[in-house]
Amino acid sequence: MTPKEQCEVLLDKLLPFAEDHMKKYREFYPFAAVILMDDSVELTGSYDGNEHPESKDVLADLI
Repeated sequence: MTPKEQCEVLLDKLLPFAEDHMKKYREFYPFAAVILMDDSVELTGSYDGNEHPESKDVLADLI
């Protein structure tokens, strides 16, 4: 898969998720997606037990 194709695949997963959360909740915590070795895509997030974490803490966990 070319880098451009990888970006398109990631956006195809990420944008609908973000749009859905914006419609339902008018906000979302940072999240990410990864392309695995078999070219499948998984959404990922971070949860430390805190129901209302600071976005900067979630971002730090994702990076």
